[in-house]
Order: sequence, then C-alpha cells, then structure tokens
Amino acid sequence: MNDNHPHPVTRFRKEAELLIAAAKASGVVVSIDLEPSIPLAMGKYRMVVHARPARHAPTDAIEIPEPQPTDKISRWLFDAVKSNLDALHALCLEFGCHQGDTVVDWLRARLTAQPPAGYCIQHADGLRWRTLDSMGAPDWTVDEAEALCFSLRHHADAFAGDDPEDVRIVPRARGY
Repeated sequence: MNDNHPHPVTRFRKEAELLIAAAKASGVVVSIDLEPSIPLAMGKYRMVVHARPARHAPTDAIEIPEPQPTDKISRWLFDAVKSNLDALHALCLEFGCHQGDTVVDWLRARLTAQPPAGYCIQHADGLRWRTLDSMGAPDWTVDEAEALCFSLRHHADAFAGDDPEDVRIVPRARGY
C-alpha cells in the first residue's frame, strides 16, 4: 500500500492512537470490547464502545455524548475483526465444535479432557463410521466400537482424503 492508502490495520491503529490522545486530553478513558452473545455461540458477538471519565479528572468538566444511532465503526475495522473471528470459527469447527455449540463449554471440555485414544472417520451425517469389510475395502458401520481408528490425526486425514463421501475426523474417546 502507498502513503495515500496505507494498509487498513496501520490506518486504524493510527486512528485509535489519535482517539486515545484526544480522550486523554479530555480526561476520558475509552475502550472497544467484543461482547459475546448469551449463551455463547460461534460467531455471535457485538462490538461495544465504552467511555468513562478518567479517575484523576473532575467529573463535572467532562461531557460524554450519548451514543447516537448514526454512530458507526469503520468498515475496515469491522472487516478485519470479522475476518479473524471467521478464521477462529473455522478452526473451532475443524476441531469438533459444531454450529450452535456453547464455545466456552466446548473449549473447557477439550482443554481438561485426556488426550484422545485415536482418531476415527465419521460420516457427515454423524451416524456412521468408516470401517473395513472382510476383504479390506472401506465400508460403513453404525457401531462406533467397530470404527477404523488411527493413533495419529494426520494418518486419519490421509485415509479420509480419498473418501468420496462427506466425512470428518473425530477424536475417539478412551474406553473404546
């Protein structure tokens, strides 16, 4: 990008620094936060701007305008944040968080769980598992205990890569 059109991240960082300087000069503390929806779910959030008097400033000297319906954030900033959240959403989906799952609960369960015993290939319908028939050809089973599992995820990915059906790799729980 040239000087007349800097990269959006650079441009918004500079604009934020100017906003911070103006807020400090006026005795105001500002912040922009992402507030998740309740209950937490993938991709459900909103950006919220907060402004308050600085602790050292006299409160009667500060005028904080009420938010107006016409106040908007920059489209560049929105697109940058949305792009990163979409990437996180895709990453969570890749590792088994399904659309509508409560992300915090899913992540807590993943972080506190024992490592998986292996990785299995599950059909996208969630009802069938990849197995091998008596001749060693790929087949489907509804019994998870009969599922073909791999000790390493990339082995399961390689086997599933040639699968003509819509499949996903899922961790196999211990005890199977």
